[in-house]
Amino acid sequence: MSVNVLASPVLGAVAVAGHDGAVQQAVAVGPCGALSTYSTFSHSCLRLVEDGFGFFAAANVAPEQRIN
Repeated sequence: MSVNVLASPVLGAVAVAGHDGAVQQAVAVGPCGALSTYSTFSHSCLRLVEDGFGFFAAANVAPEQRIN
């Protein structure tokens, strides 16, 4: 959650600073998007394992490993 809290003000600061659309998109899709998306993905997988759904956690991770 703290990662998402960090990514949001960074993105907001870039938007308020008046950078052009390309800079805003690069920051949103690049570091802020990756940071918040990965933290959500890892939290989701961890919760599945903790709740006893290890198979579903593995099924969630398997496609990611195949792509990389």
